[in-house]
Amino acid sequence: MRSAFSLWGLDHLTFPELAQIFVGSSLLLKGLLLACIVNLHGGVTVLEHPAAPYNEEYASVWRLGIMKLFLRRPGAIFRQTTIAQWRFGAPGTKPTTLLYSNTDLPAALESCVLPDLTRPETHLIGKDQFGRYKTAAAKEYPAALNLGFARAMRRVLSTRIPANCGDDGDEPFGLELALLCACAEHGSIKPDYQPR
Repeated sequence: MRSAFSLWGLDHLTFPELAQIFVGSSLLLKGLLLACIVNLHGGVTVLEHPAAPYNEEYASVWRLGIMKLFLRRPGAIFRQTTIAQWRFGAPGTKPTTLLYSNTDLPAALESCVLPDLTRPETHLIGKDQFGRYKTAAAKEYPAALNLGFARAMRRVLSTRIPANCGDDGDEPFGLELALLCACAEHGSIKPDYQPR
């Protein structure tokens, strides 16, 4: 429904395809707007999307002009880093690029990489023998990756919390939230977006 030459959608799409394009584009633009607002007020932002495919004819948000503008140096308001989620315990290889600001996200993530993991050979494409999407296994981040996000955010939050807030300067709600974000419990995983 998209290509590198028609990143916002191909011509002559059906109404269900247009609806899917609309939902995806709206989510991206709303996420970017919120990230800009938070960033410009000094808050930590992290937006995730699959890494750009090697084939330059394939669509990717990382090929959008607005993303290139946000990352253009000097004066870029965001940075980006690409990670391999399997290094944090994910069942598939899924290379992921993260747009971030106001934190040293790469250092926080590197501190949470699980040692001695073997790169999985599993490709999370298509459906399994029961008709379930293989991508469902990657719907939730692995706990070690969540911990990396929490550490990146906590470093910034800890500089903005009054010293007399909680024991040893820890803010109780923030600490509880950081621990909850690193939890590996799974709720119900929703199916991939499917137009009606």
